[in-house]
Formats: sequence, C-alpha cells, structure tokens
Amino acid sequence: MYGTISFFSFQCSLSYHAPASCDIMRNWFKKCRDDSETANYISANTKDCPKCKVCIEKNGGCNHMSCFSCNHHFCWMCIGDWKTHENNYYECSKYRGQPQSQLETIQSRAREALKKYLHYFERWDNHQRSLKLEEQTRAKLLEKIEQNINAQNGTYIDWQYLEKAADSLAKARYTLMYTYPYAYYQEDTVVRNLFENIQAQLEVEIENLSYQIERSTTHNRGDIENQRHIVERRRQTLLLKYFPKSNS
Repeated sequence: MYGTISFFSFQCSLSYHAPASCDIMRNWFKKCRDDSETANYISANTKDCPKCKVCIEKNGGCNHMSCFSCNHHFCWMCIGDWKTHENNYYECSKYRGQPQSQLETIQSRAREALKKYLHYFERWDNHQRSLKLEEQTRAKLLEKIEQNINAQNGTYIDWQYLEKAADSLAKARYTLMYTYPYAYYQEDTVVRNLFENIQAQLEVEIENLSYQIERSTTHNRGDIENQRHIVERRRQTLLLKYFPKSNS
C-alpha cells in the first residue's frame, strides 16, 4: 500500500511484496502465524532514553529519536548514538548470529533460531508501525497544504512537494519492510551480505527523509525534494537488482 492505494501480487493474491517472492511471503506469514513466540512478542511503543533513562514514546514513523528530557539523539531500533549511527546502518539492520561451533546443543540451536527470527520480525513489525504513523503524518501535511492554500499562502503546486515526499516515503518504507522476510530466508553468503548493505543504504535515506518530513517547517523545499530523489534511487536500485520483474 502506497498512501491510500493498494497493490496485490497476481500470483499469490497477497499484498505487493517485492523484493520478497511469493513463496518467501507464504512461508513468512505461516511462520508468523505458527510461531508461538510471535503471539507472546510485544513490540513496545516505549523505550528508555539510553542516556538519561527517561521513558520515551514513539509517536512518529522516523527512527531517529530525540529525548525530550536531555536532547540525546539515538536510533529507536538499536538504541545507538545517532551521531555515530548514521554511517553504520549496515550493522544495525544486519543479523549477527553465533558461530556454528558454539551452537552445540539442540536447545542452543533452538534459541539461536528464535533469536534470528525475532531480529527480522521486530524490524518487519517496526516498519509496519512506522507506515501507519507516517500515514497520519501525511494526512496532517495535506491539511496543512489546504490551510496554506485557503490562506492564499501559495498554490497547490507550491506545496505539492510535501505530498510527493510523503508518497515516496511510503513506497520506500513499504519496500524496506519486505526486505526483512527476504533477508531472513537467504543463506549467509556474499550475496546476502551485499543485499544487507544495499538494504542499509536504503534504510538510512528513508529515515533521513522521514525526519525531514516530520520537521518540514524547519527544512527547506530543496532539501526535502533532493532527499526524496535519493530515496527513490535507492529503492529502484534494490528492486532492479533483486526483483527485476518489478515495475517498481
């Protein structure tokens, strides 16, 4: 779903899911339904600030968080310091498993399998939630555009860039969401590592765009339009390489 428009795969009738294949998504949804841990898993909407420990609620789609108490900037997903995090999205999104030699018992293998699954499920779930929150942001932007036009503060053409940016953000985050089931089922090979690198590049640009849109009053039009184009290029690069049948 991009904004209010829904797309479906003709082969499996599921929601459009590039770059993940129909088989991957059937297996993924089955695992989400069958895995008893998923039912018990709660993706919390609040986390403690890693610096001052104040409880923070995530009320927007952007994962670049700023503590209202101490103004510490950090990543919602990994709690890393944002100053050093922006160039390390690959480490944030990549799953780091234990070496096979350390997985000696059935119990330890089961724990590692669950840990791996929850790593990808949490990120999949987080981007689903971000999509819903950013849809609310998009609705507020449209209200703001209408108010500006009614106040004769520019025309629709003058403000259309905000709507386009929000639509591009939704498309890109929707694609990013489906990269996690795709990555979950990939073997730990050079191909998978390259995919995770491209995935991380897309993710950091998405969060930059989300941050600018949520703070559009303090970012100029040129910066937002430029970031929108960067996000779209990253999205197209990923889809063309890993899902060439996609019409993007």
